[in-house]
Amino acid sequence: MWNVLLLIVLTACSFWPCLLAGFVYWDDDLHLLNNPAVFTHSFENLWTIFTTVVNKTYIALTIFTF
Repeated sequence: MWNVLLLIVLTACSFWPCLLAGFVYWDDDLHLLNNPAVFTHSFENLWTIFTTVVNKTYIALTIFTF
């Protein structure tokens, strides 16, 4: 039991800095910040997510999870 708890604590400590990091502006601005389809939930935006290509890549499921 203690070894599982220790593993959880060590994992949380090692990934903690990632939670405090900001966006990486390689493609985050195109896929998330400047993509109006991810800010409101509607059938039209869902259709847009699954039928458009952003930044020359088709990653509909990734954009859908945003």
